[in-house]
Amino acid sequence: MTPNFTTLVTGHGNIGLYLYKYKIIDSQTCSCKKGEQTTDHIIYDCELVEQERERLNAAVLRTEKWLISKDILVNKHSKNFKKFTEGITFDKLKSTNLYVVESSNCIHSRIIYSKIGSNQGACSFACSNGACIK
Repeated sequence: MTPNFTTLVTGHGNIGLYLYKYKIIDSQTCSCKKGEQTTDHIIYDCELVEQERERLNAAVLRTEKWLISKDILVNKHSKNFKKFTEGITFDKLKSTNLYVVESSNCIHSRIIYSKIGSNQGACSFACSNGACIK
């Protein structure tokens, strides 16, 4: 399985709700601005992956009515669901609340910093615990 597949099945990975839960980003709003970035939002509603969803929808409609559960997508339509997940570019879905910088003051070579909120300028990884070389 691919990281995208795993992320959309488990909800663990590079999606707004998960990143927000661990305080890596300040908002769980999807980049499409139409709701919280959850796995269900990405699969069923997000306008940013509309073309990929239309292909999945067309494949599913051969044997089922569309709107089916994620469980059925994963188990009964796994080949088409896998193609759907492979077609998604998570960079396209990336929250505008994050940016990546190079820092000579941090022990990490590339880290994600939050742009807004109380953690402005704070490393989202171990640096927030004082592990950065200052």
